[in-house]
Amino acid sequence: MLERRVPSQSLRPPLDPKGIIDSLGNKWTVIEVQKAAKVIASYLGLGDLVFVISIQTQRSSTAGRIHLDKNERDVFIELSPDVFKSKDQTLTVLSHEITHKFLERFGIRNGHTTLEDEYLTDTAAVYLGLGKLMLNGSIVDGSRVGYISSDCLGFLYLMTLAKSSLTPSAYRSSLCQEALATLKRVESAFGQLIDARTHDLSDFSAKLAELSNLIKAAREHAYHTERDLKQAMNRLSDANASFESAKLLIEKSEAEVSKIANNVQSDSERYLSFASVQIKASDALNRASSLLHKARLQIEVPGVLNNGPKRTFWRRLFEPRGVVVEPPADKPHA
Repeated sequence: MLERRVPSQSLRPPLDPKGIIDSLGNKWTVIEVQKAAKVIASYLGLGDLVFVISIQTQRSSTAGRIHLDKNERDVFIELSPDVFKSKDQTLTVLSHEITHKFLERFGIRNGHTTLEDEYLTDTAAVYLGLGKLMLNGSIVDGSRVGYISSDCLGFLYLMTLAKSSLTPSAYRSSLCQEALATLKRVESAFGQLIDARTHDLSDFSAKLAELSNLIKAAREHAYHTERDLKQAMNRLSDANASFESAKLLIEKSEAEVSKIANNVQSDSERYLSFASVQIKASDALNRASSLLHKARLQIEVPGVLNNGPKRTFWRRLFEPRGVVVEPPADKPHA
């Protein structure tokens, strides 16, 4: 919306907060604040207006307010005493309030609520070239002003500058340490979106085709993954049945061994009992081993999980830790 209504604004170098503060000298009174407001207004093309600044106690969590009247040449802005203590936060609030006047003059609104208009105003202030002023005063000594977070301001600032020819040193100059840290976080998280090359649409058709191909490849990958998962789930069901049968055989063998261990018998009776159980247990364990091997084969999806890292993953997932389940010696390996 802003690009359609005021397309040339974002191509200018951002207004330098250090230049404003240095020009005012060491004093910081309402007179200096009024001069700063005049500089900001002139930068936005509102030099025909007179901004009258006063320091007034505001409602809780309100940093300042502007009195808008389309028919008046004088524009009144009130600042909170807490904001007035900080030069950086004063410039931030002035930028926000004067941007309100800019948007009113051009008839630019967003949504139907006051909060939506406030979000637009913060966004527009950055877009119109007041990004450095907005960033420097967003958070000062833990005190925050503005409607959108400092990270959002940083993202908007870098996105706006992506179309300009400013060097990193130029768009970082006059920013406080807190603002620089914000830009670093934003660039780390959203560097690809902010990259100026992303905004170069001279080869739009080629970029669109490249994106379409990526989407097509992702869709095919999703299709094959879904197919493989369905096969795996069917095989897992069969494998579970084999595993449960093997578990029953093992538990039965364990019970038989426990039974003879707890019975008080003569040596000859104990020997015969052990021999009988040994035969039964060996047979049961062989059958259990075959079933476990079958279960392992059933969870391997042909052509997908039989080779490489994927097979290794399934082995780790389904084989007991520290126990390698192998087929019986008289059975051929898969």
